[in-house]
Amino acid sequence: MKKIIFILFIFSNLSSQDFNKNFQKGNEYFSNKKYSDAIVEYETIINSGNQSFELYYNLGTTYFKINNLGKSIYYFEKAKKINPTDEDVLFNLRFAESRKIDKIDVIPEFFLKIWINNWYEFILTKIGFTFLYILFVIGLSLVICIYLFTVINKNLFYSGVLLFLLTFFSILIYEYGNYESENKNQGIITTSIINIKLTPSIESEDAFLLHEGTKFILLDKVNGWYKLKLADGKIGWINENNFGKI
Repeated sequence: MKKIIFILFIFSNLSSQDFNKNFQKGNEYFSNKKYSDAIVEYETIINSGNQSFELYYNLGTTYFKINNLGKSIYYFEKAKKINPTDEDVLFNLRFAESRKIDKIDVIPEFFLKIWINNWYEFILTKIGFTFLYILFVIGLSLVICIYLFTVINKNLFYSGVLLFLLTFFSILIYEYGNYESENKNQGIITTSIINIKLTPSIESEDAFLLHEGTKFILLDKVNGWYKLKLADGKIGWINENNFGKI
């Protein structure tokens, strides 16, 4: 588990000075292993309507220290949504998820969707971004050469077109991935153990059991109850007090 972030950052409203004090106090409490007190300081900032990558990251780390796996994964996911390429949060998230009880089998997706998702994840990495940038520069250079010179090698022409198309489709995949990430409603179980219901009612029969840290997709909402779908296709209802929206 990587360490928390000890930096000062500025919030967007008039009470930013107070919130920075809360953040610093939270870091001090964490350093002194007073994790519950650190959580109070961090969540004071969140409850005032502020958010940041550093805040979510530190909360994820602090909750992990007190063995609250559900909220640890939840806040790491929130941090990842703000900065999906940060190596520390990706490492911590994988480490926390390895402690989950529920092992959900993922329904195989269409091969093209898998390829698009993998390419999107690659683009988000530093290596992927650099690779795409180099492709763009080479492709643009070849296109300029084609435009300036009337006599040009046929292989060079096709290479330029191929690189240009690859760059263009990579940009489309990047935009598609961002849109899907921002518009996909997901949640994380934050209660240690919860019975998922067949219908949106406390009186309903149980559908199946879930443990903290499990991720799911939100499909619908009825009077404080949310319809969820797991990666293996199972569907049920959960009360809004037992999970956190990413």
